[in-house]
Amino acid sequence: MRERQFHARGLVLQLAPAGWRRWISIALGVLCLLSPVSHSAHALQATAVPADQDRIEITAFGELFEGRGDSLQTETAAGADGVPGRMSVRATTAGTNPNWVVFALTNPSNKPIERWITAERYSVIGSGVMWPDLDARRVEAVTPSLGYLPDRIKSDRADIFRITLDAGQTVTYVAELSNDRFARIYLWKPLDYEVKARDRQLLNGILLGITGLLAVFLTAVFA
Repeated sequence: MRERQFHARGLVLQLAPAGWRRWISIALGVLCLLSPVSHSAHALQATAVPADQDRIEITAFGELFEGRGDSLQTETAAGADGVPGRMSVRATTAGTNPNWVVFALTNPSNKPIERWITAERYSVIGSGVMWPDLDARRVEAVTPSLGYLPDRIKSDRADIFRITLDAGQTVTYVAELSNDRFARIYLWKPLDYEVKARDRQLLNGILLGITGLLAVFLTAVFA
């Protein structure tokens, strides 16, 4: 990599006018020195989980990977010691080429917290327009960098995984997606998610009732 940088630098200097070669040489040297710094600035950062926040969209804070085969090696977020590590995750089915979402969570409080990692199935985003798959899984598995595997909670409308973060703990998670479409992943308080799910079912029932009455009314009018 270093040899390619010097080769490109020499090619630019040869093509540049004589009066500009000195300044271009200085500029290229500064860029070469800053290139490893800019690379380290994109290290995975842990997302703090506030105790009073009901929902966090963690997809925006994670890293997306595709075309890595049936295994993924990635760096973990730095823990309390400030030193990042590495973890390797294999796909649920060997020989597949899934997409991955890597994110890290940290518990800044002095008490353990329980949260649900959710990915809605009946959502327009990530379901496709021409060939929708509204009833398909979004997340196949979630693997932590330390601790026990998250428990999958049975649900027909979303992929839900229960996690627990100890006080002051930082954990990196690798989510294996079930298809080639990136889904939006959220972190919910369990009680707030259940309340939201009940409200949504009530709203769907009301809309279904209104649709049925409208259908009867229109049928009577046309008859």
